[in-house]
Amino acid sequence: MGNVHLYPMPVGNDKQGTSQEQLFSNTAYQIWPGLKSNAACKVVVRAYILRAYNLHPGDISGLSDPYVEIVLGKSIRISDSKNYVPKTLNPVFGRDGYNRWRDSEKPSKILHKLCLLHSLKHPIYTTNSVTIGLKTFHVHEENIESDRQSLALYVLNHWQDMPVVGYHLVPEYVETRTLYNPDMPNLHQGTLEMWVDMFSRDSNIPEMVDIKPPIVELYELRVIIWSVTDVKLVDSNFFTKEKHSDIYIKGWLPGVEKRSTDVHYRSLNGEGLFNWRLKFSFPYNKTENIIVYRKKNYFGFDHEEQQFSPKLNLEIWDNDQLSPDLYIGSLTLNLRNMPRGAKSSWMSNLSEMSRINLFKVKKTSGWWPFISTENNKNTIVGKVNAEIQIMTKQEADKSPAGFGRDGPQPLTVPKRPSTHYLKAIMDPFKFVFRSLFSANRTKFLVILLIVFVVLFFLIMIYAIPGNLIRILFDKFFKKN
Repeated sequence: MGNVHLYPMPVGNDKQGTSQEQLFSNTAYQIWPGLKSNAACKVVVRAYILRAYNLHPGDISGLSDPYVEIVLGKSIRISDSKNYVPKTLNPVFGRDGYNRWRDSEKPSKILHKLCLLHSLKHPIYTTNSVTIGLKTFHVHEENIESDRQSLALYVLNHWQDMPVVGYHLVPEYVETRTLYNPDMPNLHQGTLEMWVDMFSRDSNIPEMVDIKPPIVELYELRVIIWSVTDVKLVDSNFFTKEKHSDIYIKGWLPGVEKRSTDVHYRSLNGEGLFNWRLKFSFPYNKTENIIVYRKKNYFGFDHEEQQFSPKLNLEIWDNDQLSPDLYIGSLTLNLRNMPRGAKSSWMSNLSEMSRINLFKVKKTSGWWPFISTENNKNTIVGKVNAEIQIMTKQEADKSPAGFGRDGPQPLTVPKRPSTHYLKAIMDPFKFVFRSLFSANRTKFLVILLIVFVVLFFLIMIYAIPGNLIRILFDKFFKKN
């Protein structure tokens, strides 16, 4: 087995044999009209360097300040040292967006033709899987969208897993190359995502692909906690042993300060009313689907970049006055691939819910369960009725909303059971003052006046015997 390449014979400059060479060349072109010349030509080379992974640390901090340098032969050296990426082992130099597809056919059409080629059944697409015959490809990666083209591309990239007819396909344009150091040729120094384009200068050269890193946009997430139900009761009355919980909820996004609702005291049936809005502002990279924070290092020279998945974390807690608060359960929602909220509390099973991308639907509401894991077993310990909305900073500025129940767009105060008796424990002095003075001001003043009058007469009675003795004593000595 081998490869045979045919090229037309180049026409020489000498006069002898010129006619034969031209005849052979013309005949070759007639037989093979698509035959290309192997004559030397000038080309345009474009190298697209996207990003690197797992680079070898170059600083004592365990990180590096990587940049790109391209060398061609001994005469061409291009260095981009001015645009180094500080303090990272996974630098991003540019990016060919995930939604940028440059093939003439869409991934779903390529997959369809591949199935026809191997006499396989047509692909069947669901929310997060593709079924071809008896083989089902389950998509679990966070950066994979649930649309048909993204699912088809996932199958093409994993075609080697297809029984019998599976094999590794050449991936789309971006290549992954291993980096080496000449001083340590057997040690991998990381991987590089890139590709190279070559065009003849005599041909129509297409425009360059824009791989500039996308601009990070500011977003605002608003979460309204309306109520909770079926919350696990973790406290008990010291005297009556009655079970109850003092419920509140914490919420946060990665890299964002935690926020909390107020406390619903003395829930005896696992229900709690809040009407409380939590707000979170965060910078988001739509292309990579990640939250990106850039902060200066201790010396204030370079910026360190932190990346997080856009996941909303909610926790339900029991408030205690004299001891640490008790954790009850948690709920984590990936905003790009989150379960749609159930219409009622008795349907809040995550495995049965359809999935949505909050960045596309913008707003959703419903019931979600809080989960507690004990002995590797998940247990539902409560359910929350919430409204979740995401918007850009510009949209948030046009429709502002306050935190908690404050305005703009204020929320009503929920009607909770009275907790007047708890104030004697949390603030006894204020409780006594309000109970005895504010609620019974007139009676309190009358009683206070009577007390003063009684004290006055008691002081007089106590002082009269002494005064009488002194008067009698003075009169006796004056007579003598």
